[in-house]
Amino acid sequence: MTTRPTARENILNKLREAVSWPKAESASRPKIGTGDAGDPAALTDIFETKATGAAAVVKRVGGISEATRQIVSFMKEDGLSSAIISDEEIIGKAGIKAALEKAGLRAITISSEPADYKEACFAADAGITGAPYGIAETGSLAMVFDSRNPRLVSHAPFCHIALLMADDILPDTETLVARVTERRVPPSAMALVTGPSMTADIALTAVRGIHGPGKLYIIIIG
Repeated sequence: MTTRPTARENILNKLREAVSWPKAESASRPKIGTGDAGDPAALTDIFETKATGAAAVVKRVGGISEATRQIVSFMKEDGLSSAIISDEEIIGKAGIKAALEKAGLRAITISSEPADYKEACFAADAGITGAPYGIAETGSLAMVFDSRNPRLVSHAPFCHIALLMADDILPDTETLVARVTERRVPPSAMALVTGPSMTADIALTAVRGIHGPGKLYIIIIG
């Protein structure tokens, strides 16, 4: 007796015929060389190459004051007029709010308007945060979320601008896990950010900015 395929099976068969699926890649990945893993300059080079390959824009600067000027430059070049700013220590040291306001741009910190910061996150053109760690092997930012840096600051605006210290670029995810578990109080939430948000859920067409920022700027300090 021949069993007729169900409607679900018919749909799946048509999808298989229409799309040429590539073979899954091996779970193993090339490791960063032992020499590079202990060389901050080499890790920074690798991180920049990987992050740029993932469609992030990477800029290296020599110090915090230069990073602040670069943020203003990024925003003006892209026509961004407003930013929501995290309350992290590196952001305060950079004096970003004052610099943006001096340049005629609107800047809101989560500490200055705590009741309205969620709405401000969705209304702002850019979210400006620090990035506790970078991962060289993938060009990813390891974001740690807490009351000083809520998730929405980097996830809701169209553009995310992150400050990353060169000394905080780690070789791989294993090193990241080891570093995080050494903390006295582990973070309640983390995310690995590799390039701007991208999805291919609709018709297998890659679209940026659907589930998060459509642009990612990374400023490496040091």
